[in-house]
Amino acid sequence: MAPIARTAALVLSVGLALACTERNSVNMWDSSTGGDTAVDTTPDPGTDTAVDTTPDPGTDTTPDTTPDTTPDTTPDPGPDSPADYPAGPYGWTPGMVWGATEGSWNAAVAQVMENQCLGSAAGTTVCLSDFYRSDSHQLLFVNFSAFGCPYCTYAAQGEADFLAHLASYGYTAAWITVIGSSQTEASNWASTYGLDPNTVVYDATGSWWSQGVVSGTPTVYILHTSNMLIWDRTDGWSAVTGTDWTEFKNWWANGSTGLIDYLMVAPGAMAP
Repeated sequence: MAPIARTAALVLSVGLALACTERNSVNMWDSSTGGDTAVDTTPDPGTDTAVDTTPDPGTDTTPDTTPDTTPDTTPDPGPDSPADYPAGPYGWTPGMVWGATEGSWNAAVAQVMENQCLGSAAGTTVCLSDFYRSDSHQLLFVNFSAFGCPYCTYAAQGEADFLAHLASYGYTAAWITVIGSSQTEASNWASTYGLDPNTVVYDATGSWWSQGVVSGTPTVYILHTSNMLIWDRTDGWSAVTGTDWTEFKNWWANGSTGLIDYLMVAPGAMAP
């Protein structure tokens, strides 16, 4: 594949994100047959010594075909169960390898982002495994952000428009922001920028956040949900105004030469 040019709109900065599990249950059917069909060969008391070959009244000789309506409460591990989450190799290395002005895809170096579960601004738990093999999202953006970071503000302000831009080219994406160390901090960020509180999560210990941040905030990773491979990482974000914002969005996707357009056909970028 030909290399892809690096955008000039990227600038230094940092951000974060996560997902959970869907399970199904099934009904069990009782196909057993009941009934006493044995012949009574014991002579009747008294003068009647003839063998009684008539089956006893009430003998159930009809198979039981009535479904058992008792629900099966045992979870059925689905394809997006944590137990089925990709086994790795885990790490933070993207498959996109960049030079000074252009980059290319190398499936051999791409690593899987290890499953994490964090609390959200809404009080729910969000895990990366929630998005694995998603029916509704092809892509997952994990944004490690920080307070007092102007570029993190740009990412929050532009999130909805950015995802709508990708959707206009047929790319469905989810976005998770990891910020703060408490539900209160995450909730404040979500309410300030009008974000879904279920997609803004916090890292109570800060250990995962510190691993995800590379050279500045926001650090934004893009993964494909079929295999949770890290496609690329951006250290920074564009201001959500003027032609720079339009160029920035088009660099990600424009239907032909954008980064996502390029990666959608890259060998080994998606699970078969």
